[in-house]
Amino acid sequence: MRDSCGRTIDYLRLSVTDLCNYRCQYCMPPEGVEKRLHSDILSIEELAEIAAAAVRCGVKRIRLTGGEPLVRRGLPDLCRMLRAIPGLAELCLTTNGSLLPQLASPCGMRGWTG
Repeated sequence: MRDSCGRTIDYLRLSVTDLCNYRCQYCMPPEGVEKRLHSDILSIEELAEIAAAAVRCGVKRIRLTGGEPLVRRGLPDLCRMLRAIPGLAELCLTTNGSLLPQLASPCGMRGWTG
């Protein structure tokens, strides 16, 4: 895949939630963020389907983002689904880390010591 400037697109940032477990000034407005209905966000299966389509189009690296991705229900399942996509070379996660000790092993993250 190439963009309009001819650059190769091989990286996808996939936002899995708009929620966060902190209220940092960095990303949280003083009035807060309105919580979305479950019907307004993509399911785990839909996110995996989008990721698989992107990999078929040449994406090699996916970074899971959000508000805080670790608060998303089903994240370990999504990680397993994404790791099973043929051709995906790298799966990363942007996190504040507060929930990582409980979720690192179910997500298949090796080498985490807490």
